[in-house]
Amino acid sequence: MLTNFFNSEGMKRVVEELEKKYYSYGGIKGTIKIDSPTPVEIDALKKLGIKTAGETIKFTVKKLLENLDMKDPKELENILSNELGVNLKTKKDILEKENNKINKKINILIESINNEKLKEYILKTSLILKLDHYHGLVKILDTLEENPKRLITLGNLGGRSVNNPHFFDVGTSNYRYLINYLKHYFNEDIKNSMDEKALLLKMGIVGDSLSNFITIYGFRGVTKDNTVYTLLENDENININIGNLYKIRSIEAKYSKVLIVENPNVFIAIREYLETAKERISLVCTSGQINQCGYLFLDKLEKHKKEVYYSGDIDPEGILIGQGLKEKYSWISLASYNKENLIKYMSEVKLTKERLKKLERVKLGDEIKKELLDILIKEERGAYQEAYYIEIINEVLK
Repeated sequence: MLTNFFNSEGMKRVVEELEKKYYSYGGIKGTIKIDSPTPVEIDALKKLGIKTAGETIKFTVKKLLENLDMKDPKELENILSNELGVNLKTKKDILEKENNKINKKINILIESINNEKLKEYILKTSLILKLDHYHGLVKILDTLEENPKRLITLGNLGGRSVNNPHFFDVGTSNYRYLINYLKHYFNEDIKNSMDEKALLLKMGIVGDSLSNFITIYGFRGVTKDNTVYTLLENDENININIGNLYKIRSIEAKYSKVLIVENPNVFIAIREYLETAKERISLVCTSGQINQCGYLFLDKLEKHKKEVYYSGDIDPEGILIGQGLKEKYSWISLASYNKENLIKYMSEVKLTKERLKKLERVKLGDEIKKELLDILIKEERGAYQEAYYIEIINEVLK
């Protein structure tokens, strides 16, 4: 009789709640709540001696057992499980079962992997199994060391292996797992996107080896095969991409001073001025934020007996670029970030509040002073290198 009763429409929600209690506690106990009960449910609960007044009916499992004249909750569990077919499983049971499945999958996956570091990574990164194409990802990670000693782009890495050039697009889960694996592989921590790119480069991977370039003048290079890198031998402005740069073991400035500038216009103006003045400085143009190619160039640059300077616009972005470069390469000096240039060559372009707020991230020191920031904030205007490039040259040459 009880089996039919608990199987009725009026007891459906009560049975569901009992199942939830068992899932949470590993046994039937606690308080049952039925919100907005239907007439059928009210009638069924009244038959059990449960008070049904109000918008929500509440009763304890203990009270329910007393009304059913049951001394042991296992009697009710037996009816629910054996007679009604309710799946009485605890949260612990389900998690243990899921973990067993995961462990079995991981063990099978581990057996297919050759790289020991990847095995270590997979053992502590079981969430990778939730990816739709984790087999393809793991296969690629396992063969990274087998790539030829030349650069491979993210698009080709995915396109050649799993027929999907967007497999490792930045922002995807696959890209994030690639970065996390490389952190484990090289035992390195990273702070920002440029650190990510440097990490990729250590494994010979780039986003785009053609359009990632810098412009340079006045350098010579030696390849990884100990030969002179002929591309740099002509005394010309050269756009060198990261693919070319990857072939070079070391780079040396032809002249005693190196100047890195932010803007192409300034690079051109300085080159023209130096030719007229019969002066020589090795020049680099980053065209804004330092890209992966710029960092690789500086990593390969021989610094012995060379003075290296960086000069950017006197605005929030230009100052922060210089600061970031200085933090990574302490041997670089910042040039022309001074109040005299700002006051004399102040632009009419107004700096927005959003841009000025970036100045809160500036760390003051000998090369970036508070008086400079105070003028920027007060006047809400900056100065741009095109206007004071001669002052930059004179500061470097002195």
